[in-house]
Amino acid sequence: SIYENTELISATMREKMGGVSVDGKTVATVLDEETKFEADAKAKEAAEHEGQVQAQARRDEIVREIASVLTAVPVSKGFVPEDFSESPDDGYGPHGDLITLTLNFRNKGTKVITAFKGELVFSNTFGDKIYSISFDESHRLAAGATVPYHSVFKYNRFDENEQELRNRELSQMKSHFEATAISFADGSILVAPDTSH
Repeated sequence: SIYENTELISATMREKMGGVSVDGKTVATVLDEETKFEADAKAKEAAEHEGQVQAQARRDEIVREIASVLTAVPVSKGFVPEDFSESPDDGYGPHGDLITLTLNFRNKGTKVITAFKGELVFSNTFGDKIYSISFDESHRLAAGATVPYHSVFKYNRFDENEQELRNRELSQMKSHFEATAISFADGSILVAPDTSH
């Protein structure tokens, strides 16, 4: 490797030029300092990597703990085409194309949930991501309760991922809900650390 070659060259130069002075230091001393600097840099890089591994393991542990309490299962998906008709009586104005989604959030735990953050990811049969929806909700979910949640969002006909989400049936997609933060009525919280940076 390059590192081993550098070590070999350094050792050879140290042996041949051990007494030669460069700015008041022998070549051997300069090479020893460079070798120590490289070793310190490698040690620092290894420590940072180990820290990242530990942070990711901690994050995964908390995400699993939250998943043992809170689940989200898509129940239905629909499409509402563009409508420019004014409806002053019911207070709704014109809208563009919409995608509707109904989920069941379930509290499998023994404590009341007061809020949560997470992401629902839809993927194809091979696990390739199609679309994701982020949630930051302040809903009370009693222990053992299953609560329907209705979501409506604007459909962008020029977005390929949204086209795929619209055109596929739920049965043709996989879904995975990953909650990263949750709070309970007793004041306790679980928050998975952000390891993206």
